[in-house]
Amino acid sequence: MHCNGYRGAKITNPNPKVANLFQYKFWGLTFLEGEGKYFSGGGRKVILEVGCGAGHTIFPVIASYPDAFVYACDLSARAVELVSIMNMECVVQGIIETQHVEALEILLQGLCGVQRERLRIHEICLKSGPQLGTVTSEVRLLCDLEQAEPSWTVRHVGGAMRGAGAEQISVLVRSVVESKTSKNVLRMFYTLGYKLDHELLRVGFSFNFYRGAQITVTVSSINKMLKVHATDEAVPVTPGIQMVEVTAPAAAETYTEVAAAVSSFCEYLAPLLHLSKPGISTGVVPTAAAAAASLMSDELDPEEKWPYQTQHLLKDCFKGLLQLTEDRHRYLTLCVPLHKAALKGDWKEAKKILEQDPTLLKSAITKGWATVLHVAVGANHERFVEELVKEMSREDLELQDDKGNTAFCFAAAVGNVHIAEIMRKKNVSLPTIRGGLGVTPLHLAVLQGRSEMAGYLFDKSKESLYEDDWLTLFLICINSGLYELALDMLNEKESLAFARDENGETGLHILARKPSNCDSGSLLQYPKQLLRKCMKLKDPPALKLTKSLWNIFLTLEDSKMMTEIREPSQVTFLAAEVGNFDFLSVIMTTYPDLLWELNTMGRSIIHVAALHRHASIFNLIHEIGPIKEFLFTFVDDEGSTLLHCVAEIAPPDRLNIVSGAALQMMLELTWFEEVKRIMQPLFIEFKNNEGYIPKDLFTEKHEELLKRGESWMKRTASSCMVVSTLIATGVFSAAFSVPGGTKDDSGSPNYLKKPLFTVFALSDALALFTSSTSTLIFLSILISRYAEQDFLRSLPFKLISGLVTLFVSIISMMVAFSSAFFITYYHGSKVVPFSIAVLAFLPICLFIGLQFRLWHDIVYSHYICNSLFTPSKRMIQ
Repeated sequence: MHCNGYRGAKITNPNPKVANLFQYKFWGLTFLEGEGKYFSGGGRKVILEVGCGAGHTIFPVIASYPDAFVYACDLSARAVELVSIMNMECVVQGIIETQHVEALEILLQGLCGVQRERLRIHEICLKSGPQLGTVTSEVRLLCDLEQAEPSWTVRHVGGAMRGAGAEQISVLVRSVVESKTSKNVLRMFYTLGYKLDHELLRVGFSFNFYRGAQITVTVSSINKMLKVHATDEAVPVTPGIQMVEVTAPAAAETYTEVAAAVSSFCEYLAPLLHLSKPGISTGVVPTAAAAAASLMSDELDPEEKWPYQTQHLLKDCFKGLLQLTEDRHRYLTLCVPLHKAALKGDWKEAKKILEQDPTLLKSAITKGWATVLHVAVGANHERFVEELVKEMSREDLELQDDKGNTAFCFAAAVGNVHIAEIMRKKNVSLPTIRGGLGVTPLHLAVLQGRSEMAGYLFDKSKESLYEDDWLTLFLICINSGLYELALDMLNEKESLAFARDENGETGLHILARKPSNCDSGSLLQYPKQLLRKCMKLKDPPALKLTKSLWNIFLTLEDSKMMTEIREPSQVTFLAAEVGNFDFLSVIMTTYPDLLWELNTMGRSIIHVAALHRHASIFNLIHEIGPIKEFLFTFVDDEGSTLLHCVAEIAPPDRLNIVSGAALQMMLELTWFEEVKRIMQPLFIEFKNNEGYIPKDLFTEKHEELLKRGESWMKRTASSCMVVSTLIATGVFSAAFSVPGGTKDDSGSPNYLKKPLFTVFALSDALALFTSSTSTLIFLSILISRYAEQDFLRSLPFKLISGLVTLFVSIISMMVAFSSAFFITYYHGSKVVPFSIAVLAFLPICLFIGLQFRLWHDIVYSHYICNSLFTPSKRMIQ
């Protein structure tokens, strides 16, 4: 590391010694006060310690990480002076004494992402691990539990900060025996989150208990301070410092129970530490076994080397720990059955269990620290929840799982408004209680796309939302398709129109990316569009939101407005890429000059629409009159014209609007021929920067598609030809196997004059003729030359003709079979021939159902393509 000097934090009334110490003896650091950012110049581990005291918390860190950079700060006016008196050299690599709590709050907000309103510096106690730049980092927020409210520290602040990367709850309780040499005690370290090494400390013991996760209690009596440098002697200190460190994982699934256990233990332990009396020698515990034996004893040993007060303290604590130990039998016999009952919605069974142990109402019953209410809400059992809430107190509804979510958060996520209302009636503050990662129930509902729930929660909690919440929620609403809620939010705050997400995009950019249905590649869209036009339906919510946003943008100065819609990408080009016709219609109607905007490649929206095969947008060219000729002269940065754009192969999502490579090739040829038809002759043979004319570029880019189209067409023709041949063979044989037999004298059919026989004869003949025709058509497909132009007209027409004749032959064959069956078996029961006749049409229905998509694509590709470039709706209105 390099010594950069002290640059940034303020020191109030520094004495010369302190100023000199900062100037010459501390490693470099920078605190950018206005921005809330922190940066260190070096070191493989960066640590921020808030509440460092006289700096002795840093000794174990230096021992473990010699090249660590420590930024330590304390609100005590005495801290820096003590460090300077002790002349600690570079052990404390950066320390600041400040009364500027606001600056410190800004710093913590920048590091951990916790809102300043939730920070109380003097009560924080947590180990956390955010990333400060590119180095491994750690934030230690230290708190002496001899303060008034240690339980608040663990339970509330720990929970709030855990989402920023907390690794563990690690609470330190310390007791210092007064002595004449108390100044040396200041050099003794106590630490948060630092595992006490028994080999280094030479004394002490620890024991564990399990409360959802393993909680470790380490008890030590310190006699020597760790070496600061390898050449130093270990510094002797006054005996009599008892350290009790309680450590438990904060990221465990059992966080709520662990926090409660640690909190209750520390709350019980801290007041007893004030019983220390001066003049009592501490000594050491010979072995861990002796310490454990002493703890298990009911009587106190006045001769024990541990002081009387310490024995009393540890005995009571040990008994408390035994009471906190998780009862496995209780979990299996009560919690598991209650969990199952909640999942099934079996209130009767759940009520029996709760009557046995009412505490289960507010206890975690899963490893994820979910209560029975969490489980029931997640399973969407309304009556169960209603009965359960009746038995619970207002505070019970605020219990959180290991991720910090209340049961109300679960209700928001599943979208059950009735359950949410049941809970809110009991506790009206539930919609404002944040869950995991500090998000509100409204956030969860919006993320899950629960429109009804989102609207309900917005009305109930909008007054409690921060400004950042409004911005985030508005953009998430648009991404999730909750346009009505986004419109309501925009009506409340017009400034949301200019909110940007992590990608720098506004709501208008996000809406531009939403695809339109105008050219989705489906015949089913046309009836919907016709119905909407005839009934004059209202604009859909997305279109309303687009109009509202755009009207707000239009209130800006022209230059400002253009900057807003161009960064990070021009909204019109985003819409043109995905085919958002409605969006562009709104924009172009009020600001048609945007038609002449060019993107970074030098292309207009017409070029982009052609490149991405969006016919509805490309048809805008027919609305601008003779001026469209200027667009044909545009040459982009690659030297390509509009015809070069359609010579490129279409994106996969646009190719796949039809199935089969042959039909895709036909669609590509249709686009190329249409654009070629309207291009000026000069640009049909225009070469781009790579020397390609459009036709050659089309051939090269579609070479692979052409091969796949040929293969697909041959496979389809071969399969269909086998079926048509089999049909022809069968019906040919049936023509000479007369149903009902023939007369012996003349050889004529017995039922020749029956109407059913006429039906049989005609349908059999039709089946033979159509199947034979189908076979010949598919044979012609197999022997085709498969040139590019064949895919435009010839091959699609042959494929349609072959499939139609095959379909007719199948129907005719089934009719012939049914009529023959009636002729032969009609003299008996009527049920059998009628049943067989009905079943005979099952293959026809299957053929239609299974091949519908292929029929749809063929019709769309062959016939709809001819009208694809005839505008059905004007964009500029």
